Amino acid sequence: MRKKMIAAALAIMVLLSGCAENESFQPENRQIRILVTRNYGREIVAEKTVAISGGDTVMDLMQDNFDVETAYGGGFVNAIDGLKSGYTGSGNSQKMGTKNDWFYYVDGVMAEIGADQYMCEDANTLSWDYHDWGGDMYVKTRINAWPQRLGGRKVEMAFGPGFEEDAGRIREAVEEIGAYIAESNIESLDMEDLEKDALFVGSWEDANKNEFIKDAFENRGKAGIYSIFNEKGLILYDNNGQVSATSGKGAIVASMQKSYGSEASILLIIGNDSGMVEKAVNALLDGGSVKGAFGIAVTEEGVCYVP
Repeated sequence: MRKKMIAAALAIMVLLSGCAENESFQPENRQIRILVTRNYGREIVAEKTVAISGGDTVMDLMQDNFDVETAYGGGFVNAIDGLKSGYTGSGNSQKMGTKNDWFYYVDGVMAEIGADQYMCEDANTLSWDYHDWGGDMYVKTRINAWPQRLGGRKVEMAFGPGFEEDAGRIREAVEEIGAYIAESNIESLDMEDLEKDALFVGSWEDANKNEFIKDAFENRGKAGIYSIFNEKGLILYDNNGQVSATSGKGAIVASMQKSYGSEASILLIIGNDSGMVEKAVNALLDGGSVKGAFGIAVTEEGVCYVP
């Protein structure tokens, strides 16, 4: 009798183990939006919401849902829906080509590995952009993934005096998608904690109280920031580092990595006028105003993409 009971118990354990194993290999499907743009998000090429499973790579999703041509062994996307790289090839054909290529961003941060290697089961957003990388500036983040990128992530948030209401609206939006927020002050934002994103809303002067942010603007080419404030107001730059526009009053929404190769990033919503900062918050939360953007500037003339 005892042997029969042991055998029955073992059978139940095996059955339960098998069920658990089957469940682990049958992840619940969810959906992800794929945005395809060109010229730093100014032109929408395609946009689809697709199902994603645990074993999908970025390349799997692209080949299943778009007309994709690959190169260099299959890990490099050479063309999407007929729009081809201007640089692939070898010898003279490469030297004569333009430096226009496809780059992909997971949750707003440029990926460092081939699309056939990136497992994207934890991704909140996926985007591609076709642009010229031959300029003097190099941008590795885009704001179009905010606040969606923060789903399930930890965020350290700070805001300047007088910007409580604007910060509260941002906080409400990110909490709604499942982010975990801890409040801080601008001087104490921890830029070495790569497990957390950071967010600041406030004035240009207050933003510069943080040494990391101050240094990033002083070395904006490496940080991928295309705007700065000075005594003349807001100065905007193009991809070659040349001044493209100026405005007496303005605000920007910009992002950058906390560290090279890190998924953690910081979002800045800053300006030299409180009314402009409020409009920048409106643009970010509106979604449509930043649909494909790498960064935006808000001036009295409206919202423009940067670079």
